[in-house]
Amino acid sequence: MAISTCVLEHLLAYHFDAFISRVEEAANADQLFPKTVVSCWKIRAVREPTRAARLDRLKAPFAARLANQPLQPTTACQVEVEVNTGFAARG
Repeated sequence: MAISTCVLEHLLAYHFDAFISRVEEAANADQLFPKTVVSCWKIRAVREPTRAARLDRLKAPFAARLANQPLQPTTACQVEVEVNTGFAARG
């Protein structure tokens, strides 16, 4: 998920106005994409107050829903660490 989050952060940072509508549609239509959206940081153009508020409005309902879900491994590396050590990274 880290790579997809970075890609989305940079798309929004440099092309916010061109992509935000598509991001909103995708987040509302897909079960997994909201996790990527919620993980995005506000960088560059997204820090502008109007854009930041729009992203916050998009993230809010998904963040609340995801906060109640247990964390699950998202990469083979995380799975291997959990299987081999019993340690589950949280956060």
